[in-house]
Parts: sequence; C-alpha cells; structure tokens
Amino acid sequence: SNGMFEREKLELLYCGSFYGFRRPDALLAALSRLPGIRLSIAASTVPSNVREASLRTPDSVRLLGYLPHSEVLELQRSADVLINISNDDPVQVPGKLYEYLGAGRPILQVGGFPLGEAGRLLELTGSGWNCGNSEEAVVKALQDLEQRKSSYGESFGLSIHHDAVDGYSWNSLARVLLRTIDATNAGTVRDSQT
Repeated sequence: SNGMFEREKLELLYCGSFYGFRRPDALLAALSRLPGIRLSIAASTVPSNVREASLRTPDSVRLLGYLPHSEVLELQRSADVLINISNDDPVQVPGKLYEYLGAGRPILQVGGFPLGEAGRLLELTGSGWNCGNSEEAVVKALQDLEQRKSSYGESFGLSIHHDAVDGYSWNSLARVLLRTIDATNAGTVRDSQT
C-alpha cells in the first residue's frame, strides 16, 4: 500500500464534499474516544467542526486537502475502510458510493437507512455495513471494525462479490446504457420499415 496509512492503525478514508445534509458530528465524537483509529479526509473544503477536530486530535482526524482524482482513487484502494456519510434521503445513492465500490475496499456507511438504496447496494455487493448516525452507534461500529481487522486482516471478514460490484462500475453502467439505446434504435428502425 502507499505510505499514507499505518498498518497498526485502523485507517478510515472519507472523500468528497461535506454537504449540509451530511452530518459528521457523531463520527467526530466517536473518533475522539478511540485512539487507535484515524480518519483521513480528502476534500478541498471541510466544515469548521471537522477542521477543529483535526486541530484538537490530529492523530484521529487528518485533513489531506484537495488531491487529484487519480491520487484519491489510489488512496481509496489502500485504506482499510471507506466512510460514507449518508444523505438524508433514503432513495438517493451518492455518486461517491459507486466510486467506493470500485475501490474494492470495505465501506462503512454512517447514518444509512439499511432499507434505503445505498444500504441495499452494500448488502447486495457484500461491500460493507450501515450504522446509525449517533455517537454510540459509530463507536460500536468502529470497535467492531478494529476487532475484524485484528481477526481477519485486510479482508475484514467480508467476501465482497466483485462480480456484483463490477455491475456498478462506470464501464458497466455505460454498456447497459448502450445496449438500451441499441435496443431502442433497433425497434425504431424496424417499425419504420413495416
């Protein structure tokens, strides 16, 4: 893996924006209680509470700032666990989640609706876990991940269904779209000939 992450820590990675509806407070509070865990954040701007946490507990919250997309993708492939903070709307799947799936690393979704689209996607692909967006729920989930790392190593005991994950890659989605367009066009051409 690249030199960004330490093997003896549980290394979490969050990428992308913090919109108003993604609340990191429970995650920050949980991290301040768990010394062996570090969250690295690749984002050009972060809310003031995230910045303050990084100054107060630099061993727990590390700001990487803006990174080129290719570097972000490389980091995603070498982190222990990727963190997604869910949207308020259970029907929305953040685009970032598809990118995370492509990295083939375990995903912890904070504040996810287990029955929402994003939670369903994690379950379908065997890619990770949902936990509530409360300090206690996040502490419990992170302790469980520490335990999994020491028991199973970098697989975390997950068997990610890579064939299912591949179904959500941009290439695969593009192929589905092209097939749909072809089918539609073929129908149109045939109709006009009859």
